Amino acid sequence: MNEARHEPKAVYRKIERMTSQLEDSPSSVGRGKPDTDPGTGPDPPPGAKPDTAHDFKLERYKFLLQQINLLNENAHRQLTLYQSLATAVIGAGVLLFLKWREWKLDAADARIATRALLGLLGILTLFVVASIVVGVVSWLDYRREEAEFLNREVEPGFRSPPDTRNLWRWTETYVGLFILVVYLVVAAFVEWQVIPRMF
Repeated sequence: MNEARHEPKAVYRKIERMTSQLEDSPSSVGRGKPDTDPGTGPDPPPGAKPDTAHDFKLERYKFLLQQINLLNENAHRQLTLYQSLATAVIGAGVLLFLKWREWKLDAADARIATRALLGLLGILTLFVVASIVVGVVSWLDYRREEAEFLNREVEPGFRSPPDTRNLWRWTETYVGLFILVVYLVVAAFVEWQVIPRMF
């Protein structure tokens, strides 16, 4: 979901000024008196109202950037979660396969337990893949809003909305496919190699 686009330097200077205001200047939202902090620009005349519309726009843009950044990192968190839990479930299945006779389990019970672990892995797979899909949809919404905001506040055409035709370039696509392939390979192996030996 990370897109690279080259823009004119003059336009980038405008957006840098906006982001420096986000980072450096305190917000006047919610304050009843003008800013008197040195180094943040001239104070408004006495009795002037703070520019709350401008401040709210800056705060909204800051929020959009935070959400986009958070969603960009989510796929890696989902993959880490899947690796940890899938390793535990598969490890339990391997242990069951190796020890079911030693534990004096009935063959039918061992097969049921193995398929239950496979079902648990399937539920985990569906949860993680669904989380990735929801994250991508949310990211697309935030990016569209960011593009509309910048095109309105900086200049038309400054930021193009995301293009879903670039799906093949997103990390999330390959993370989701990897998780699905892992589950399908494990399920096929269990059904064709493990279950037939539990009789």
